[in-house]
Amino acid sequence: MKRLLLAAACTLVAACSSLEKRLLSEDPHTRAEAGEDAAAASDAKKTELVAALKTILADKKAAGRPQAAAALEDIGPHAAAAEPELIAALEDPDPEISESAERALGKLWETSNALAAAMDGADPGLQDRLARILAAQGEAGAAALGRNFERGNKDLALRSAGALGAMGPAAARAVPALARAASSSDPEVKTAAAAALGAIGAPAGRWLADALRSPSARSRAGAAAVLAVIPEPPAEAFEALCTALEDPEAQVRADAARALAACPAERLAGLPEKAARSLTWLTGEPGPAAAPAREALLKSGKAGVALLAEALGGGAKAARDAAVAPLARLAASDGRAVAALTGALGHADRDLRLAAAAALAGLGPRGAGAADALWKNFTSGDCAERAAAAAALAAVKPVFRRNKAVMKVLSQGCGAGKTAAPRPAARPAKKKKKARAAGRP
Repeated sequence: MKRLLLAAACTLVAACSSLEKRLLSEDPHTRAEAGEDAAAASDAKKTELVAALKTILADKKAAGRPQAAAALEDIGPHAAAAEPELIAALEDPDPEISESAERALGKLWETSNALAAAMDGADPGLQDRLARILAAQGEAGAAALGRNFERGNKDLALRSAGALGAMGPAAARAVPALARAASSSDPEVKTAAAAALGAIGAPAGRWLADALRSPSARSRAGAAAVLAVIPEPPAEAFEALCTALEDPEAQVRADAARALAACPAERLAGLPEKAARSLTWLTGEPGPAAAPAREALLKSGKAGVALLAEALGGGAKAARDAAVAPLARLAASDGRAVAALTGALGHADRDLRLAAAAALAGLGPRGAGAADALWKNFTSGDCAERAAAAAALAAVKPVFRRNKAVMKVLSQGCGAGKTAAPRPAARPAKKKKKARAAGRP
């Protein structure tokens, strides 16, 4: 019966040559040999073969459809003539046919425009499949996916952005289209495009850096705005962003500061001194640049004591957390940093109090001025806070190493499930010398 159906398939193209019959054979070995012969055939013969195979593929009743799809997959660029039939076969219920069609289209970059157009209006499953095929086509597919942002279809734009992001650096040709989409008035499209640019990485960073150096104020503003919404701007744009802190346009300066604030602390640690001075200046400039400039400086570890102290007492937890380590470094030579850390011991933020105590402990005797505030925290019912204060007290004033209450906390620590520890004895009167060891020296 199968042979009769196969013979009927051949009649669809008037007659089957020997090569065509072998391509449609049920024997895998025969088909493999025929595929090699088809790849080596003349252009005229390949055109003839594609015409025959696509006719069979389009006929839902033809028995040789899986073999025809597989042959088109192997025949090379000439299979582009079967583009409509292959796209239709993507939705075939027979996975052997649909998967062969997907692989065939992935090799045919000539079909990229048609595939991108087919995504518009397709159901979500087919859209995802078409996006995968375009991604497999490399540069041509990336360019076609980029054009999908111009079709006015939000769902299509979101799926295209996801596909381009998954391609990574291979999607370089779509960077201009994504940059425009990242300025979209639609927040979802804007976010998706920005995420894709971040995933593309270096090519996106270089393109945006060049735009940021443009003599055109509009180009610089557009590039800065895009970099400001990328979750982690590419390293290739870092130098250009530093330079843009001195741009004559206030919005460009503000967006450059926002983009730098989104960079990881390790990258910001290499912030040039000139850029650090620019950020410091921006922190005092009225307008949208001040807050991100402050955040970038804090993450870089190059903020001055005054700014760090201000951040330590501010309302933003991230800024407070970021200020502790730089202040600890500066405290070695600047008493204002010690005073700021001492003040943090009385802050309502428990995490900050613990971090400040740890930072003061690292200062050793240089942190002696914090002893009174540390002793106050040592009397807390919070075991972790008592332990942190005890460690700091023993470090800033060695005399506390002879205090029994301090040493008991240091030796016992906070066991699992232990949330509080007994309070130390109240500070004894000076006359009661024997009991003094239980209180503060």
